[in-house]
Amino acid sequence: MATKAAKKPAKRAAKKPAAAKKPAAKKAGGNRARVEKTADLSERVLDEAKSGQQSAIEAVRHFMESVDKALPPHGENPSRR
Repeated sequence: MATKAAKKPAKRAAKKPAAAKKPAAKKAGGNRARVEKTADLSERVLDEAKSGQQSAIEAVRHFMESVDKALPPHGENPSRR
């Protein structure tokens, strides 16, 4: 009968040393810059959203004007907006 070969334990990778922590003063300044950058980005996204909404409203108005011109009026007055 053949004997079973003993399994060798897998080698584990050595742990990397922990990175040195930055002083609190530098970290606080970095956080403030991140907050300002995030706020600026949020404002720009909001402005773009408003611009997109205004463009969509203008496109619908233009479409309704085209429909009003192309189709005969139904009823006494053309469509209300």
